[in-house]
Amino acid sequence: MITYYKLWDYCNRKDINKTELKEGAGISNATISKLSNNQIVTTETLDKVCTFLKVQPFQIMEWEENKTAK
Repeated sequence: MITYYKLWDYCNRKDINKTELKEGAGISNATISKLSNNQIVTTETLDKVCTFLKVQPFQIMEWEENKTAK
């Protein structure tokens, strides 16, 4: 599963709160909620976030093995 823990770590290090991320990247509150809960977002959303933060995707997300998968 894809997680966004790295996104929040990055934002914390750069003193960027969720409102600033939302407004700067041009994404909705619902999308911030999805990112916060490691839910699926579009590649367009990831592009907006990466463009605003000036980072590569690997810097804000990572794959973790799904513990519930068999």
